[in-house]
Amino acid sequence: MSTSAQALKPATYRISALSRAFLVMWRGWQVLIPVVLINALIQAIMSSFPYSPLDSGLNILSSVVSALVFVLSLACVVVTAQSALTRRVTWPLVLAELRQHGLRFLLWLIVLSVLASLGFALFTWPGIVVLAVTPFVLLASVKGEKNPVAVNFRIVGQRFWRWLITALIITVMALLGYVILGFTEFFLRGILGGTVIWVIVGVAVAWFFTAWALIMTGSRQAKVAAG
Repeated sequence: MSTSAQALKPATYRISALSRAFLVMWRGWQVLIPVVLINALIQAIMSSFPYSPLDSGLNILSSVVSALVFVLSLACVVVTAQSALTRRVTWPLVLAELRQHGLRFLLWLIVLSVLASLGFALFTWPGIVVLAVTPFVLLASVKGEKNPVAVNFRIVGQRFWRWLITALIITVMALLGYVILGFTEFFLRGILGGTVIWVIVGVAVAWFFTAWALIMTGSRQAKVAAG
């Protein structure tokens, strides 16, 4: 792990993990701001290409670029969310973590994506449930945990009511955001509208992952305190 990041007092929360997370996440502004902006711009540009059977090569290329940029951006966001709890996050730190745990993160992201896709293929709620019950898997993967799923459900069990309340709040916020962003896209079209929408999504994802990281760390601290 890189030692170039400035260590800070470990972040904790008392009442609301979400409200605390919105402040803590900006410890990683050097990474979050460029990652969110670059991802937003590229996603907006890639989605602006009109689909046409005659341009299948261009469509495939834009989809591949979009997916790669999204995965890399999400990886940076998850590492930043985890690291921001104890230090100011810098690029050397994030890159060092990704070199060490990036493959594990990618594998678990693929697993979760497949499971969530199968859930959404059945109906909206099964997909939402899959995401709601596995909020700590990707965070555990970038920490180098051998079994992120076991870690995830252990934390859910230890912090059940905190997990449940936070998951419900995030679900409601996500559904309301989906509706609001739909109206935003109606008024702001093209690359500008897409960029604005993806910036909002990027900030929200960073916020939510930081909240889950706080709960995850709180669970570990409670376990240590209990001996």
